[in-house]
Amino acid sequence: MNLQYPAPPAQPRFDLDDVLPKCEGKPSRDFRLGGVAWRVCEDRCPIRALPCLIFYGPGEARRVFSYPSDWQTLSEAQLWALSWLR
Repeated sequence: MNLQYPAPPAQPRFDLDDVLPKCEGKPSRDFRLGGVAWRVCEDRCPIRALPCLIFYGPGEARRVFSYPSDWQTLSEAQLWALSWLR
């Protein structure tokens, strides 16, 4: 199955240093796609009390609850596609 996802935004709207405290001491990875910087952190959702990945991007954050244990080894394109799942 080949799923289509929106293209990443063309211009970053914030500096990744703005989100560093949110990932401090947690598994995380920075990546760039289409010249746009993203950061993904593994954390616990305060509402559901479940582990999740939080993707921080230009002016947005996404939570993903179903993800592979080896998410840190995924390619940038794979991480981008994963960020659209819930």
